[in-house]
Amino acid sequence: MGHRVAGALVLGLAATGCGDDGSRLGDVQEPFRVVSGVPAAEDAQPRIERSDREARPDDFRAQRSSHCDTFQQRASGKVDVLLAIRSSPSMEGTIARLAGGLDAIFGVFDSATPAIDFHFAITTTSPEPLLAGSPRFVSCRPVSGVTSCDVGAGTIADAIAWAGETLRTLPLEHGPGKGLLAASRIASRPEASGGFLRSDAELRVIFVSDEDDASCLPFAPPGAAACTSTGVCGCGDLLDFGSTDYFARVFSGAKGFANGAAVAADAIVATTAAELDRDDGSGFAYVGCTRDPSLSCDEGDACALHAPRYAGVADSTGGRVIDLCDADLGVALREIGWAASGLAREFRLSRVPIEATIETVVVPNDPVSCDDASPCSDPAQLCVRNRCVLPIAPDPVDGWEHQLCSGSDPRNVIRFNGRSIPSKLETIEVCYDVDVGSELSLCR
Repeated sequence: MGHRVAGALVLGLAATGCGDDGSRLGDVQEPFRVVSGVPAAEDAQPRIERSDREARPDDFRAQRSSHCDTFQQRASGKVDVLLAIRSSPSMEGTIARLAGGLDAIFGVFDSATPAIDFHFAITTTSPEPLLAGSPRFVSCRPVSGVTSCDVGAGTIADAIAWAGETLRTLPLEHGPGKGLLAASRIASRPEASGGFLRSDAELRVIFVSDEDDASCLPFAPPGAAACTSTGVCGCGDLLDFGSTDYFARVFSGAKGFANGAAVAADAIVATTAAELDRDDGSGFAYVGCTRDPSLSCDEGDACALHAPRYAGVADSTGGRVIDLCDADLGVALREIGWAASGLAREFRLSRVPIEATIETVVVPNDPVSCDDASPCSDPAQLCVRNRCVLPIAPDPVDGWEHQLCSGSDPRNVIRFNGRSIPSKLETIEVCYDVDVGSELSLCR
């Protein structure tokens, strides 16, 4: 502020105040100088000064929405696997191929590091869920470095034989399958599972079907568009019960509040909706996929009907969606087994990112504190939010990759490769600018 001193203007500032404890702070006298002349003030009326400069495009910029997703690597060495399969005459060939590929998923569990303690059960898509086989499920766990199972002589081969025999002896039933309803009833009633479901184990539900799910009310009447994906009819657009969001919530809540990441559903179903040459006398125009274009859809398992409900629940719970017509079932089960055991490689983002803006870091279990005065001693680490973290670069061998779509299937996951896979319980932070105009529906 200005002070008048002997006809001159003295420029300077004095600061006073109180400390945090209420004590008065001393004045701080800033530098000043004496300016010659006579003080004067302009007596014109107040006014607003305007600029006639035209606005330029560079004066305006689109504001990007930034977002961060936080994940934690798995800690559980236990998993309960429920195979929910549509047991119908049209699935006979698929069931046989599935039985022949079981060694793939059991082999992954047997060789996992760290070793996996797992339960494996089989059910059908009948609305009254029952665990098939005798015993109702197989239990395998590591004992002195070797997997020991509770069937036969206790080897992993005995567990594979049990699962194969259970599949091959499933009763074949006609009618629409209600796999989502059947599996959700089992998942939400651990006390009724006979010990299959464990409170401290993760849950993996694998749906295999050549038609879409029909767990809904009301059922679409004959002639409706929904009849394209089941042999009878299907779920309409407006439902009183049975939306895919409902079943996704049931599965995500099966392990209790805030434990949704401990449950995932996978779908081995038809993911395409091509017109099919299928004449069953109904007059419906079916859509789906074809295993062998040279065969009629009425011959064995040559075709499968589009199954968006199963795929939707898998997408919502972070599971895999695999095309039944293109899949080598052994390879598909191995891929699912790898995801269900050991450390997670893929983490689903909550928003669609602008890929060039993605920044990914892994926070150690016991991070070292840091700031500008005390930077990280490890040259490979960065100080982010006062913690020393390891930045992960994009790399198809030892870094991360972003996968928005897999063919026509939406994914939107960060996939870690090689040595970049986070260790047990480590925290992963993925920050990015949101691609507001992009939608996962564009994958289809």
